[in-house]
Parts: sequence; structure tokens; C-alpha cells
Amino acid sequence: MQEVPKPAEPENFALYRPKLIQYIARAQPDAFDEIQRMLMSIENQHPVGLEGEPGTGKNQLIDFLASARGKSVGRVRCTEELTLESLLGKERIRSERAEHGVIMNSIYEEGIIPLTYAAGADLVLDEFNQLLPTVQKGMNSMFEDKKTICVDGKHREKKGDGATYVTFNPKTGVTGQDLEKAVKDRLKIIPLPEIPLELQARITLIKTGIIKPEEIIDEAMEQRAIITYEENGRQKYQFLEKQGKVYVEYRTGREAKKGELREYLFYTGKESSLRLTGAKNEAYKVAQSLVALADDVNKFKNHGTSVFDDDFNQALGLDQVSKIGIESGGLRIIAKVMEDYALMTERGQMLDDILPTLARTYLDNICTLEMRHMPIGKKDNKDISIYEVLETMAAKRGFFPIKRHKYASIAD
Repeated sequence: MQEVPKPAEPENFALYRPKLIQYIARAQPDAFDEIQRMLMSIENQHPVGLEGEPGTGKNQLIDFLASARGKSVGRVRCTEELTLESLLGKERIRSERAEHGVIMNSIYEEGIIPLTYAAGADLVLDEFNQLLPTVQKGMNSMFEDKKTICVDGKHREKKGDGATYVTFNPKTGVTGQDLEKAVKDRLKIIPLPEIPLELQARITLIKTGIIKPEEIIDEAMEQRAIITYEENGRQKYQFLEKQGKVYVEYRTGREAKKGELREYLFYTGKESSLRLTGAKNEAYKVAQSLVALADDVNKFKNHGTSVFDDDFNQALGLDQVSKIGIESGGLRIIAKVMEDYALMTERGQMLDDILPTLARTYLDNICTLEMRHMPIGKKDNKDISIYEVLETMAAKRGFFPIKRHKYASIAD
């Protein structure tokens, strides 16, 4: 692999070789999953816009595809401060001494993007909607043309065969608009929806090493794969599904081609529960409860007290609030909490002692000190804080003993 020189904004750039990871695709509205759709875009040399909330797996998907294709990843963290020159490069005038004086030459200094392509790596423009609109629009020609990059009106060869990805969290654009229309028209947008709760619980168990990937395979899971092969000097891909003990071409049943096989799982969304026993089953139940609590909290964050029934609101004397300023609690936090669970169970701690600690760790991560004591209602002439509401929600999910909880009457 060609070494990439340090770009103009080194703190915003990382070049790395992704590790081999297990990826679980999930049900889409149509026949093809997100891996298959991405590979069709790569084969057609279409730049892809990956849209999804934090924790929906955008980076994991990119890393899986790079690893499957033997590619490195050049990741640019986009910010308002990044300029078009630092991304694409610029023309610079250089003076050279000559026999009869000084000669002025124009030379091209490559930016982060052409350097990444030259290294044969996949390019990721992470949080692209944080770039200023003028910078976004300055890259239109790069998204439009498969073979060149336009800098200062001159088209320069786009080296390498790396894929191009733009990622962004919806409704977080620096100007209130995520993508400039001219940019969006040049991308193939692939949205990643929220991960189903049951799948979140299973992913958490795998991330924390409590179970192995093969242990989550049941009637809700399909085994799929991709084959990478060469044809007419180009890298191409065949989609496979497992029938019995062998892989065949997806939806046709034809024989798989010869090439490098990379397996992954596909979650169909069918209702099912893992058939685990003993300590693994206990961990599974705890993960399910954590995921359910996180879902409750995110609904509370986005919709306020309207997510509770009248009995809950009246019992706590809650005001009508439409939105709560707490953090989103996604899979990253849940996985860290489950790592604490694994450590405490290894040390022989009792579940009744573990559960309140898990809930406390989770709540402390999503509710800042500033928000913690903010009143949101009044009960018996005493202010009820946002944190107390979160505690009550955790009690309803079984993390605090009901008999010891101050609002036990509604926590069932």
C-alpha cells in the first residue's frame, strides 16, 4: 500500500486497515439488504450517501465492505473549518532559478481526498453536513465524474479504485440543511433505519463477548455472503445465501462463482427469542431490558411527557413538556454497561445488586449534571426532577427494586 503523506488537516484525517468484523444486515423495504445495495453502487462507481442516526451502524458497514474487498479506509472528519483546498488541493506558484533569471512554475499540491484515492483506499467523508455549503458544492464535479477531480478549473486524474462514501446524521447540518441539493442529486442515498430492539440486544451480547456470533442464529437470522472475483480487469461481486450447508446465488439458486467468500448475517425481523440457558440467558434478559430502557429514554427525549400514560403523569405531577434535553443513549453506552455486568458477574455479585448499578451508569451517561436537577413536575409540594423521572422509568424496567423505589405505586 502506498504511504499517504500528511494532509493539510492531519487532525481531521485517519488512514487505517479495518479489522475483520461480523456484520448483521437488517430487513429493508425491498429484496436487497444494505450490503448488496452498497456493493452495486461500488461496482457502478457511484458515490454513496449513508444517512442514519448515531449508532445505526454506518461506520461498521463501511469497515465491513472495505475489509471484504481488501481495502484501507481514509476517513475525513468534516467540520466547518475544513476548506476546499485542504480537501481537494490547490495550485501553487513555485519559482526556480534558471540560466537567464527566474522561471515561475505552477504546481499542484494534493489535498486529503486525492491522496486517499492514490493510496487505493476507500474515502469516507464523515459528518459531511458539517461542511459549509460552499465547500460541499465545490465537490460537485468529484461526485459527478468517475475519473477526474476538478481543482481550480482543471480536471486531474482520479487515481485508484476506492469507493466514495458521504455519511451524515439527519437534521444536524451546520446550516439547518444536511446536503446541498446539487450534492444530494449526485449521490446514491442509502438510509440506515434504527436497529430493531431485539437485534440491538443480540449485537450487545456479541460486542461484549458474552456469546459468539453463531449463537444468535435462529429462525430470525439468515446466513448470507458475498463473493469477490475479477472479470475483464474489474472487481465484481456475487450475492449469496445459504441453503442447507452450501452457499448459492441469492434468489436464483445458481452455483456460486469461484472467489473470495465473506460471510455475514441478515436479520429478517421475525419475532423470536434466543434459546440460551444459564448465565448466558440471564445476560440476554438484562441486555433486552437495557435496550428497552434506552428506547423508552429516547422516546422521552424526543416527545417529552406525551409518551407516558395519564396515570404516570398524574402520579408524578408532571408538566406537559414536548422535548427533553438529555443525550441519546445508543448501543455504545449499552455495550459499556454490559461490560460492567460481565465483570460484576465474574466476581460473583448478585443480580439484585448489579441491576441498580447498571441503570445508574446508563442514566449518568445520558443526563448531564446541568439537566439532572431540572424540575419537570411537582409531587406533594416537592419538585420532581428529570433524573427522578428517569429513575422511575428504570424501575418500571426492573432495574430498581420496586419496594425501595419512591414511586413504587406506578412502577409496575
